[in-house]
Amino acid sequence: MKNISNKKIIHNFDKLIDSPLIITIPHSGREYRGKYIKNASIKGNEIRGSEDPFLDLLLKRKSMKNYFYAYANFPRMFVDLNRHPREINPNLFKDIPEGFEIMSSDYSKSGYGVIPDLVGIKKIYKEKLPWSEYDFRIKNYHEEWYSLIQNNNLKLLKRYNEILIIDIHSMPSTNYHEYELPPFVLGDKNGSSCKKTYIDNIKGFFDKKDLKIAYNYPYAGQYFIKKFGMNNDKINVVQIEINRNIYMNEKTYKLKEDEFILLRNLMEELFCELQKVLLSKNISNIAAE
Repeated sequence: MKNISNKKIIHNFDKLIDSPLIITIPHSGREYRGKYIKNASIKGNEIRGSEDPFLDLLLKRKSMKNYFYAYANFPRMFVDLNRHPREINPNLFKDIPEGFEIMSSDYSKSGYGVIPDLVGIKKIYKEKLPWSEYDFRIKNYHEEWYSLIQNNNLKLLKRYNEILIIDIHSMPSTNYHEYELPPFVLGDKNGSSCKKTYIDNIKGFFDKKDLKIAYNYPYAGQYFIKKFGMNNDKINVVQIEINRNIYMNEKTYKLKEDEFILLRNLMEELFCELQKVLLSKNISNIAAE
């Protein structure tokens, strides 16, 4: 399958596909070399602690040519695409320009802002970063991701009444309180980013498979859902968190190949069902283009 790749973001948004379904994976990048790890003080699997490992492999199938998709190839520890561009920890940077409005949050104050300074509890950098580094990462990575998604949305809304973005992430098998998490968590900012009909279809799909899911807890979605799913009723966004224990060894970062094939088949079936629902509700003008 041919992809557009600038080695930062891989997508197929230039294709003429009769699909109002878009799949995004922002955190599976594992390109840990060169500028991505410059000045980083942690290495090996430690640096991968914030990654959503291997999820991009869900998209590397011929069947995915039926849907639009995009995934980031750069690591989350370099730029977190699920944060506001001004959501930073000011203690990470030197020479912050006067008048720059910081978007403070519990995440950024804890070290997990748009430019993270922690992976888990490990500090990424020994010294503060120059402000030029912030500018470079936001303009060349964060803004490029959001511009790419936005332009594709606008293009699709010329063809369809509404579109659906599935934003895929992975989560640990237990939370900080050692509470076991279910196989899947659906997030739509407590019903504000996606129409109920699509949520019901996703819930029904997993119910038919006898797979336990949670809804908006502990993950309801962050900046990406707010940006695209809460400002336009024609754009539906739902986040799906996948329990890593389903498809990988969380300690060794080894893929469970047979289990991953089952997961991939499951997700392909879900995408196919959602596509049918979307097309039945939409008026497509693609033939006239």
